Amino acid sequence: MAQRIKVSYGDYAEIKRMVNAGEIITAIKYLRDLTACGLKEGKHAIDHMRGRNPDPCARLVRPWQIETITVRDADGACAEISLKDLELRFLQESPSIGFDAVADLLDLTEFLKKWQLNN
Repeated sequence: MAQRIKVSYGDYAEIKRMVNAGEIITAIKYLRDLTACGLKEGKHAIDHMRGRNPDPCARLVRPWQIETITVRDADGACAEISLKDLELRFLQESPSIGFDAVADLLDLTEFLKKWQLNN
């Protein structure tokens, strides 16, 4: 299984810009400086990004980002809501759903925030 080299969305975009401009060596150096990966891993990751290495020892990945969550009420109505708005909604609904349920739901949103940072 290929090593995953994780970079931020901004760094990924910058590496992609370099690759599209034909600045392959600069992109590899930038990736290595950013992540302290080895030369082989950096080259494989950039080559994989370019579509030139279908079986790399390393590949470049961006972290997951949760933007919205779809929630459904008891009547089946759905709404898309941001993670931050979801926390506020849980707190507003606390009188009707109970504090224990709100605590569980806030724990869930906290878990999702931490999960997206680690993946």
